[in-house]
Amino acid sequence: VAPGVTSGIAIRADDVVIDLAGYTLSGPGSGLSAAVSAEATTRAEVRNGAVRDFGYIGIYLGPQGTAENLQIENCAAGLALSAGGSARRVHITGSELIGIQTVGGAEIIDCSVSDCAAGIVLFLGSTVTRCSVWGSDSFGFLSLGPVIYRDCTVIGAVEEGFSGQSGAVFENCTALAAGTGFEGENGVTIRNCTARLCSVEGIAVSGSVGSSLVADCHVENAPIGIRVEQPAMINGNFINNASTSGIQMGATTTDVALLDNVVMNAASAIHHLGTGANCFYARNTYTGGVVLGANATWGPLVIGVNNVDDDAGGDSPWANIQH
Repeated sequence: VAPGVTSGIAIRADDVVIDLAGYTLSGPGSGLSAAVSAEATTRAEVRNGAVRDFGYIGIYLGPQGTAENLQIENCAAGLALSAGGSARRVHITGSELIGIQTVGGAEIIDCSVSDCAAGIVLFLGSTVTRCSVWGSDSFGFLSLGPVIYRDCTVIGAVEEGFSGQSGAVFENCTALAAGTGFEGENGVTIRNCTARLCSVEGIAVSGSVGSSLVADCHVENAPIGIRVEQPAMINGNFINNASTSGIQMGATTTDVALLDNVVMNAASAIHHLGTGANCFYARNTYTGGVVLGANATWGPLVIGVNNVDDDAGGDSPWANIQH
């Protein structure tokens, strides 16, 4: 904890358990104050109660610390975990800064953050399962390095719903009413995810290192459904109601495969802004126009419903279908 911080409970030994037994720790509402601080110890546990109105942070735990069955309200920051820490069933509301933050890998399960400036920040090696962020003035989930997200939800984020990089994995997650639903950089996996009502784009992958996978996702009501700015496999996705582009590749994007995607009701279904070197498009079904880079490989095109057109290669297993 920062110098000068006053703690309601300061833990100075390892292996201490604080069981609040349903009671609440209330703070002064301002100043450098924390409900529980255990930053210099290991394996501290805080559970079964509530903290509110602390001006610096609700709970700060050192390595392998555990927070469980807690409500944290109206603290500048909610919960901070160190390497090897865990949080289960912690619910945070009204943080002026960050709801949950980790330093080093941590495990976050069945937690929620609502009405905060920023949701949950995670560092490499963390896993997040069945967590949610409701109403963030910036991002929902932000990760640095390989973080795994499973069954998580963001509803209402001004910027990114989910943002990750360098090996991050998003599985079965949902972003509603975000700026960008999912943003990945330098090789991420986004699988079986949903992005709806996004003001900028549903899914975006970018970066100069690695290759990304976007597979079996559902994007609806976003100006750009999926934006691709790095080598990637874009496979089996469904995009509906994209006012600008269903799937858009950047001007310098290369080494992209678009397979088995469905794009409906898009001004431009598939749009490559550049030359498209080493890009391959096949078995996609779409309405709206297509703009390809000069060096892209386009599978045989079938126009119509029956998918039989010998001249256009309609019997080819690689055929793209335009409705």
